[in-house]
Amino acid sequence: MNRKRILFLGGALIFLLHFFFTAAYSFPGLAGNRFLQRVTGHYMFPLFNQDWKIFAPDPPVFSKKLFYRAAFSDGTSSGWTDPGAELLEKHYRNRFGNCRDRFAIYEAMGREMEAGEDSLPLKYVLNDCASRFGAKKISIIECCRVYVSVPEFKTGEGGGMLTLDRYFKKDLRENH
Repeated sequence: MNRKRILFLGGALIFLLHFFFTAAYSFPGLAGNRFLQRVTGHYMFPLFNQDWKIFAPDPPVFSKKLFYRAAFSDGTSSGWTDPGAELLEKHYRNRFGNCRDRFAIYEAMGREMEAGEDSLPLKYVLNDCASRFGAKKISIIECCRVYVSVPEFKTGEGGGMLTLDRYFKKDLRENH
């Protein structure tokens, strides 16, 4: 047999095995055999496992967002800033960029606040603030995490409802 035919048959065999393992993993009751379930589980789990949260019987009705506001030593202040919104918009425009990874870090900061840890979110916010506002000296920083109801579960005419979950304020002046 020539080389092209061998490559084609090898690729077809790999595809068929992958399809079979995916079906056996997705429908474990049909396979029945414990050995087959264990083999397909070992094949699928590292690379092809899915959480299937989209089909959850109790879908989430809110998302978590991290906001910050900075007061500068010159008396000016920033408004409440959501660093994740810009990252997500950039990710939607360019799916191959690194904004998704940066957004994952932003999401992790919200989880750190959930655990009661404020030092990592503070470092993240200070870095983001420096990249947005340059060399302005920050005197006070405020951070909060809010729950935002998703659009399908809006309350009232004005859109989703905001609920404050965690808040901290850090005075960065030398003598406070």
